[in-house]
Parts: sequence; structure tokens; C-alpha cells
Amino acid sequence: MKKNIFFIFLVTSISFIIFSCAPSAGNRVIQKGEIEGEFSLGGAFTYLVSIFSLPTPLPNVNLGVRYGISDDVNVVVRTQPMLIMFNSTIFETTGVFRVLKKQENYWYVPNINIHSGINWFVNWVEPGFAFYPLIGINSIWSISQHIDIYVTSEISLDLKLFKKPVDYKINIALGSTFDITENISLNPELRINSIGNLYALLNTFIGVPCVFISISYKF
Repeated sequence: MKKNIFFIFLVTSISFIIFSCAPSAGNRVIQKGEIEGEFSLGGAFTYLVSIFSLPTPLPNVNLGVRYGISDDVNVVVRTQPMLIMFNSTIFETTGVFRVLKKQENYWYVPNINIHSGINWFVNWVEPGFAFYPLIGINSIWSISQHIDIYVTSEISLDLKLFKKPVDYKINIALGSTFDITENISLNPELRINSIGNLYALLNTFIGVPCVFISISYKF
């Protein structure tokens, strides 16, 4: 019985960690007609995986595709295949809109992108279904021709069926994009999800600290 309770707790905790951590979708836009594939590795800090008694990020995988509808509008579709181990599926569909483009003479003025989308979460066992609409704003500064730094803030809603009241979560992120080649980009990001909520696995109210690194390839 104790083993069963521990297993349920472990699966629930890992599922929460994996689901709560994903890269920012609105940190850049690609040009009209371009297609970009994305692979990211990272997750929430937890003691479930620790080194020298220090919390480390849970290694979660995100796979995604970005398509340029126009030079200022992109569509992003992503999924987290590791959730299959926990009999769940999650898909993210997001639109990214560039609303302010930096002028060359004003280096301190960032590009401004808005992203809005929905995370779709399905549990095959219970069964259960939930969807999480989110909207965020991204400020991107070009440090050089090949390096950008961005700050993201977003809010997401927890709309489980037949559940009231509706929960909301505030997330922030700081990251950078490095163009390694014309087609390959590297994107490290540090973020805090669910700001102000108790994260029991670290016993902190700051939220869920996450870190990950993404590699994108433009076809």
C-alpha cells in the first residue's frame, strides 16, 4: 500500500513538473514561408534528481515546429513526448505576433512580440481533460547581428472541465538566442512558473524555477 501511494505521488509530481515547464514560444519570429524545427531539453528544479544534494532540472523534452505565416506572424505547435510514460498527452498551439519592430537608430527600443495560445492536456487513464489558454508579451533586444536577449511575462488559465473557480498562473522568463549558423540557433532560458505559489518539492513560495536549452533548425 505504501509503495502504491509513493508511486502515485511520484508520478503526479513528475507529471506536474513536466507539464509546468516549457520554453517561451514568443521570443522570435521567422520570415514568411520559413519552417523551423525545435528540440529543447530542461525542466523544473527538483530533488527527485539531485547532484551533491543540490536540486537539478528534471530532463524533459519538448519538440516543436514553427511556421512563418508572414514576416510578423508565426504559428508554433509543440508537444512533450515524455508524458507518454505517464499515460498523458500535451499539445501546445500558439500564435506569435510582432507588434513593434526595432528601429536601427534606437538600439534601446526592443522588438515586442505577443504570443497567445492553448495547452491541451489529456490523461488517458482516469480519463481527464484540461486546457490552459495563455497570453504573454516578449521584449527582445538585439545585442549584435547574431545575439538577442529577451524577457517574457505571461499569464495562463487552468480551465479543467467542471472545475470552479478558475485558477491562473503568472510566469516570467529571461533568455537569449544565439545564431550559430544561418540555419541553427541556440536558446538558453531561465524561467519561474506559477509565481507566488507553493512549490512543495523545493519548499518555496517563489514558484517553480526552470531552466532549459533549445536548438532550432531552419529548413
